[in-house]
Amino acid sequence: MSKFENLQDIAFFPDMYVVVRLDAHRLGSHWSSFPDAEYPLGAAVAAGMRTAAAAILTSGIRVLSAFIHGDEISVLIDPKELANGRKKARLISGIASAASVGLCTALGRGALFHAKVSELPTIDHLVEYLFWQRLVARRNTISRHLSIALTARQESKSEIDRLLTKATEEERIATLARYDIHFESLPPLERLGAFLWWSPCPPPSSIRLEGQPYGIAECLALPHEDLFELGIRAIANGTSISTEAEAPIFSLPFPSAKF
Repeated sequence: MSKFENLQDIAFFPDMYVVVRLDAHRLGSHWSSFPDAEYPLGAAVAAGMRTAAAAILTSGIRVLSAFIHGDEISVLIDPKELANGRKKARLISGIASAASVGLCTALGRGALFHAKVSELPTIDHLVEYLFWQRLVARRNTISRHLSIALTARQESKSEIDRLLTKATEEERIATLARYDIHFESLPPLERLGAFLWWSPCPPPSSIRLEGQPYGIAECLALPHEDLFELGIRAIANGTSISTEAEAPIFSLPFPSAKF
């Protein structure tokens, strides 16, 4: 019977930049006590998503970096992980499971992570993909703040639907401003997302994972386009990057898995 299980268990294309994008979905009654306005942009969820990303990086699956915005994580797989015909099903399920464990550990609430895979033929496609995700982060942040503001002011459902689905971005930003919510004044973490990657840890002040010469660094105030692109290219090419925003962070409450 194993042929039925393995028939569609296909491998990744060789020589690709592979990104697995995870989208969290709240699961279970424990979320009923969580303030809806705090999801997914509140501080607790943001910290939980960074812990979820760090759990992926330390899961035993070779991962170069993770870009986070709201309740989504885009994971860049190390090309070494894809050598020798790595099967998609095992890698994707492992990444999604690690993220779920990380978020549940941080928040004490369960979540499912839906996964989509992009196999990108060049580094230029990778850069374009992550810039697209920055635009998604911007759009989602505008929409979420607008939805909360309109609902709090008891606007009609038709007006809420119009502003969220048909209005231009400029109109939605202007509407937020009328409610004294100024998009460019929102925290960079909400507007641009966060980025985690493996980085050398200069002792003694850095936190290292036991037995590892590297630690997880994060940037919560991502640079503008040119520097962001340079960072993506450096990480994808295996070059160490160092910025003032870089800071090794995580001492995880669960061990690295053997995968």
